[in-house]
Amino acid sequence: MISDLDQDDFGYPVNIEQVTYVTRQLADDSSVDLPMWVFTPGVDNMPEGAMPEGGWPVIVFVRGSAFHEQNVTDYSNYFVRIAEQGYVVAALKYRHSDIAPFPAQMQDCKTAVRFMRKNAERFHCNKDRIALWGDSSGGHTVLMAGFTGNRAPDTDSVALAHCVWCSIGFPIVCDLL
Repeated sequence: MISDLDQDDFGYPVNIEQVTYVTRQLADDSSVDLPMWVFTPGVDNMPEGAMPEGGWPVIVFVRGSAFHEQNVTDYSNYFVRIAEQGYVVAALKYRHSDIAPFPAQMQDCKTAVRFMRKNAERFHCNKDRIALWGDSSGGHTVLMAGFTGNRAPDTDSVALAHCVWCSIGFPIVCDLL
């Protein structure tokens, strides 16, 4: 028998918004809009004091794809569950290796962090509590972005800091020595 029907076991309602976090010029002079799906805990009807001071912590997620075009939304069910627990998840698409060689993917990841920092108020997130998480080639991308920080290789626009609290790559194979 369920005795706690008055308790919300699932957490916060979740808002999902697709945004373009940057438009990049490609080598063939065409351009590509890079989308990001932002999953945020819903703030409508939220009890007083439920949102942490400074906003929700952020997870910038990079989907693995062998550095080819990503299918970011196939993990949406996980992102919703994470956002229900009080995190903002920003799942990005990067310039894949078929249209832009390394270090484009890492640069796009850094740009996504800066986008979230710049739009912290809009997404009710804490610009100083950002983590990177990726699987497979996405894990490689977030580790490289985390380790290099604001240093090269980077984009020309570094007005906002890229630094993050942590970078988590899982599952990946790497040798950082």
